[in-house]
Amino acid sequence: MIVAGDFNGEMDEPFYSKILNSGLRSSYRVLMNDHEPDFTTWKFKSRNNVKTEECWSVDYIFYKPEGFTPIALLKLPTKKEIGPNGLPSDNYPSDHLALETKFIIR
Repeated sequence: MIVAGDFNGEMDEPFYSKILNSGLRSSYRVLMNDHEPDFTTWKFKSRNNVKTEECWSVDYIFYKPEGFTPIALLKLPTKKEIGPNGLPSDNYPSDHLALETKFIIR
């Protein structure tokens, strides 16, 4: 089983530990030395004439280790590569970055 998507939550929120406790693993965390990406969405929003930066990891690829072994990840761009205005940008047209994991399926 593979579950992937925009979970609208960070690792410190209850859903994340519930998913891991259910027997799933995060492919990025496994292949990135126990870390998720620095961010999967990066936006600037204006509220009451104040511009705020929102930069979070909220997208994940979870998998059941029985039958799957992650072997490679799509490298995510840095803020410098994206540009000063965040997402979306000319080179990254979504407000979230694409995640990809290559698995060996047993």
